[in-house]
Amino acid sequence: MWVVVALALCICMALAGVPPSGFLTSINQRALQKIEDAFLPLLEAELTHIDVPDIQLKDPFTIDFTEIDITVTSWGSLNVSFNDDGGIHVFFTGFSLVGWMKWHYKDWVLVSYVQDSGTATLGCEDSTIGFHLDLTDTFGELTMRVSHMHSDIGYISVDTHGSWAQWIYDDIIKVAEPSLNKSVQDALNSGIPDAVDGIASGVLSEINWLAPIDNHEYTDDPFSLVELPSVIPSVFGHDGSAYDIDIVVTEDVPNSMVAVAVQRGQLNFNITSEDLGGFLEIRNLSMFMPCLRDLFPDDQMAPFYLYLEPVGVPKVHFDTDTGITVDASGCLSALYSDGYEEYDLFGMDIDLSLSARPEIFSNSTDVYVLATLGVESMDITKTHFLCDMIDFQGIEDLVNSLFMDLIVPVWNGLFEEYGGIPLPMLPGVELVDPAFLYGRRMLQIGTDFAISV
Repeated sequence: MWVVVALALCICMALAGVPPSGFLTSINQRALQKIEDAFLPLLEAELTHIDVPDIQLKDPFTIDFTEIDITVTSWGSLNVSFNDDGGIHVFFTGFSLVGWMKWHYKDWVLVSYVQDSGTATLGCEDSTIGFHLDLTDTFGELTMRVSHMHSDIGYISVDTHGSWAQWIYDDIIKVAEPSLNKSVQDALNSGIPDAVDGIASGVLSEINWLAPIDNHEYTDDPFSLVELPSVIPSVFGHDGSAYDIDIVVTEDVPNSMVAVAVQRGQLNFNITSEDLGGFLEIRNLSMFMPCLRDLFPDDQMAPFYLYLEPVGVPKVHFDTDTGITVDASGCLSALYSDGYEEYDLFGMDIDLSLSARPEIFSNSTDVYVLATLGVESMDITKTHFLCDMIDFQGIEDLVNSLFMDLIVPVWNGLFEEYGGIPLPMLPGVELVDPAFLYGRRMLQIGTDFAISV
């Protein structure tokens, strides 16, 4: 049950104008129908029985109605509308219910009391029920409560059972029908909001509103952005009818993740000889820098290491023509320590152009967008070398191989370890045939969905 209600709440939040920054979720009428088909039976199950307080009438005679119990048999059709203030109005037409109660009649006739008792069934059809949901965002957490409730059950029928003079009591009970009608409406007006508030509270308490992008393994909690999102997400590429749901992610989301990683030094790499199967030894570098044989004649088997740090913050771009690309710059240094002194063997600046191939990944609780990076181009500029005579082409080929075979795969592994970019979806919702659409500074996932209750 929670799956369907949570999906409805998630979508309602998006349509009501309170999506998370950098995200937008849009649904079409077909998706709403799927939610309605799954949601109404569950709501009906939540309100199988609604208790109505006992009723006692004393004028012109005494009659008591006790153990009044009503059951919703049909919620009819559902209509949802969204207000400019972010509220949601839910309206049911064709609402029907049945009920059961005990009754006891007592009246003074001439010289003594006349009394009788029995049971009665209640019924009403084609009624209407409406309520308004207020959405409140408090420090990033959403609360939802029914603020207004209205029911109009119209005519309520009462059929008595168990009396030897049933036709008389049918007429007597008709006198009490206005009170019954009001009591049933009052019970609905209190029971339905209580049930909806309880469901909403239970669902909202299960949602992690703040999803740490690296599980706080490298960042402090909390971490605040210093720039506001620069792109307002919007659906593009079709009129909104092609897919059940369109989820739009702006560049700000991955760029925020990258900014955090850079600030915490997570994109700084020490690449050791062990990382490359023992290849980073002085003797191997001496093939490209012959002076190392003279500088370190006894240390040719000694390992050195590479240090890579970003220059600035890499930028992720979404574009209609190029898809997903990443521009990154960094400094690469080769360092060697003989135990007494550290030597800077060489340094170079590197400008990278990367492509990213996205795919949808899901586990038992979450849905993410993962991207596999690939090197499109790399420009290397030498800054300093310990040796004057070098084979720069050989070193350039070595660095190219390092990025292709080691560094970029490590980046891909880190991205997968984080879980990628979390989508505003909920457990139990399966995406069906998702497709990626690229727009200016936005990535859109269009997909149908299935609900697993």
